[in-house]
Amino acid sequence: MPLTTASLHILQPPDDPIPALLDSYRALGFAPPRNNTIAAREAVLAHGSSFLSIYDSACAQTDDGTLRALAASISAAWHTCAFVTTVQDSQDFEFILFHLGRQVDSAVSDPDDLSAARGAAQADIWRAALGAARFARLPHRASDGQADPVARFIAVADAARRGAGAVAEDRLGAWCRLAQLPARAALRGFIDAAASPGNRRLALAPRAGVRPGRPPLLPHRCDEDYPYHRFFPAAWPTEAGADASFVWPVLCRDRGLKNPRVAVHIDQTGGFVLRHVGLAAHAAQHGRIVSATPLTSFGHAVPLAAARREADLAFDAHSWTVPEPPPGKGSETLLLLRIDLRAPAAGEAMMTPTLREAGTDAPPLVLPTLRIAAKGAGWMPIVADPLDENPLRRQAVLRLNAPAALTHAAILPDTGQDVRHSVRGLIEAWLLPMTDTSLVASIRTRKHPAGDTGGAAKSHSVPVAELLQGKLWPKLFEAPRDLQSLQIEIGDPGAPHGLAGFCMQTSLRYPETGAGKGVARQMGAAENGTIAVALWAIADEAALRMLRLDVVAARAAFASWVRAASPLQAWMADCTWIPVFDHYESYAMTLYEAASAVDWIGRGLAGTLCDHAWLRRRLRFVAPHMWLGWELAGLVDTSRLTPIADVTAYADGVEIELRRPRDLPRLERMLVPILPLHL
Repeated sequence: MPLTTASLHILQPPDDPIPALLDSYRALGFAPPRNNTIAAREAVLAHGSSFLSIYDSACAQTDDGTLRALAASISAAWHTCAFVTTVQDSQDFEFILFHLGRQVDSAVSDPDDLSAARGAAQADIWRAALGAARFARLPHRASDGQADPVARFIAVADAARRGAGAVAEDRLGAWCRLAQLPARAALRGFIDAAASPGNRRLALAPRAGVRPGRPPLLPHRCDEDYPYHRFFPAAWPTEAGADASFVWPVLCRDRGLKNPRVAVHIDQTGGFVLRHVGLAAHAAQHGRIVSATPLTSFGHAVPLAAARREADLAFDAHSWTVPEPPPGKGSETLLLLRIDLRAPAAGEAMMTPTLREAGTDAPPLVLPTLRIAAKGAGWMPIVADPLDENPLRRQAVLRLNAPAALTHAAILPDTGQDVRHSVRGLIEAWLLPMTDTSLVASIRTRKHPAGDTGGAAKSHSVPVAELLQGKLWPKLFEAPRDLQSLQIEIGDPGAPHGLAGFCMQTSLRYPETGAGKGVARQMGAAENGTIAVALWAIADEAALRMLRLDVVAARAAFASWVRAASPLQAWMADCTWIPVFDHYESYAMTLYEAASAVDWIGRGLAGTLCDHAWLRRRLRFVAPHMWLGWELAGLVDTSRLTPIADVTAYADGVEIELRRPRDLPRLERMLVPILPLHL
């Protein structure tokens, strides 16, 4: 397949390149999105041993001038050199050298078209750009017999100019070797760079004062329906040897869509086989589907031979038209891109789809990358039915066995301002290392209802570096504010999902007037309320480095806090779950409860699991490290646990920590009296 790509490579960037890079983008009229601004482009940053490579979605196939402008600006700001590299259809290439803000040399497909001098004059340009030490390490062949760096440079440059191969990639690679830039960085495409774990992504929009037109396609986030997108760059588990389906929602606003082109890049080494690609358009209001019947749909079955042979597959939906949304506030069309695969017996893969309207010059919409892993259920919880065919419960069992996230959770009696002060201290200690990063905190709050429905949610974003010093921070933990839910997500600016988060949710309360009286008594009076607290982080090395999170220290700090906080129950677990508890609009199970065969709604238990009565007699999670309040601990013989776990009594309960995580099934069997089995 002919290669077409463009990228920018900067020598010896600073430890934190983001501020200067954003300054350069601002000078070009782009900045991170604010408020309701729509992102128009995305930049992916990939660090190598000596170079920072930048892949811009708007320049994914050809440099529109942005990469050259960035090279000039950044090379001046950082007192370094930068290279812009392009390949067009494996036939033409460009290799342009910038130094201290100016273009000083270039090599292009025509060997006679070289803007700077050749020979010793060109060697002087490169020595000034690369530095004397790096210039002295220029690659050469033993047969060249040249000890002098200048002579070696001239020999290698002449060989590169004559052409190292029939295709543009080979000729560009020769110049990359001269620059000591890995050729794979210059030959990499935007989609590949965006799919790599650990690469930072910056969303960019036209600066304030320039009102952009809305792009026809916009990724839509829906955590409840499509939770697997939240765990990248960690892997989402799929059942080994079984079929799996994944959906990417995309909003189509203000206009229709004709003849879209769907492309899927999937890592072939993992053994996953692409089976089917489908696209359906639904009428929607404010991002929610109003009818399950699609307005129109398209499907393409992937031939088995092609699925096993090709890493990149593209499909054109010819004569497929999405009508323009009807007039009215919030009216839009929601596209659901569905990809069906067959999982191998074992293996991992990364998948990145793109969507583009035919006949337009706009760059393709690159949808969030998904990492998937074929897995079997090593631990089948006692509360689960091994013969259960319910796909949601089977998936929950897999997620209990897959460590995609580090989770810390505790449920405490709501004793007022003192417990909130304690929770604030915990989260501040956890956030402190992140304040020295460019990460952003997305804050979502919701109050208890004053009437028969929950209060409206409020959301806003704050740089983590400014979060703890802002006026809002202490107010979030004040009892008079009467917040039912406080959720904070920490992530890279412009990334589709966060890397870590925190939640503090109080038990539900309903007004004791009219029809609400019975509900209020059922849900528990205010004096018997609880506070659920949880911390989580994506369990991936690159994510943890970005967060500056020391896992061992974070766990030790949480354990110390729990012992002093005296929870009704608490736990630490590695699984594929981001903790969330009951909201007024929806009840939430823990992942352990979701794997259970209990019919929570049919038994009338939904909405009661954060009540004192339940928490004092039933566990909500079983994990290698747990804390049981004194009433819960009194229902089991904790002395039986000592052969496999360290059991430590503290002021208001018992701490249980397995010595070997593989003994979790044995621990669970010993805790049967407090499991949600005998209801």
